[in-house]
Amino acid sequence: MRFREAVLEDFPLLVELTEREGWNYTEADFVNLKNTGCAHTLVAEDVGGILGMITVIDYDNMGWISNVLVKRSKRGSGIGKRLLAEGIGILGRKETVSLFAYERSKKFYQSEGFRLDRALHFVRYKGYMSGAATRRGSYDFLRFQKECFGYNCPKILNMLASIGTVLSPVEGEGFAIVRADPKEPCVGPVVADDPVAGKSLLYAAFNQIGAGCRAVLPRMVEGTDEVERVSRLYLGERPILDEGRVFAFSGLELG
Repeated sequence: MRFREAVLEDFPLLVELTEREGWNYTEADFVNLKNTGCAHTLVAEDVGGILGMITVIDYDNMGWISNVLVKRSKRGSGIGKRLLAEGIGILGRKETVSLFAYERSKKFYQSEGFRLDRALHFVRYKGYMSGAATRRGSYDFLRFQKECFGYNCPKILNMLASIGTVLSPVEGEGFAIVRADPKEPCVGPVVADDPVAGKSLLYAAFNQIGAGCRAVLPRMVEGTDEVERVSRLYLGERPILDEGRVFAFSGLELG
């Protein structure tokens, strides 16, 4: 078995792997991440082809892990552990390495040394909630992201903003990114310095797409159903989160 960085020709197979897990990734998602220059998707393969994958994202002082996935017929043979080790190695020395884990995979990560930060909610919007927002093209959402989450991710945020819509609250500071993906439309991040304005901004972002839009939320809100419980886990220092100002996380980090 060997490890290498995924190339464009691999993406159709990687999408097929994620579809079997219900993750709804697209080839465009992998291309967009690759084009940022700070995200890398590795594959494990043998003579029979690709066995699994992992995506790592470099957020300056933090590393993020996503898409740890092994073919079902190859699970239980240690491939996932080796992929995780390879991904952490690529990230290098970081204050924190973090990830979102579904309940079914949480024990695996904890067995590899990851600690629980907090429980989160992967939700589907039902609709019919009112919200208000505006568009401010020049708003410095990169600075606000750093203040609320504690790390820099300009390349990822600029990529999400370029393929989505950026909204701001009517009052105060904050922003929301809406991604009208044909397979899994989602909202996130959503941050605001006022709780009332932040909740209104979240609903306004949901309403850009309508019922069925998904998001990862730090707490449940009216008008949503929980699709699945997820947790944020970490190695190293506990990751920062301004709980009073964060209303949704970036959906691309889930997987």
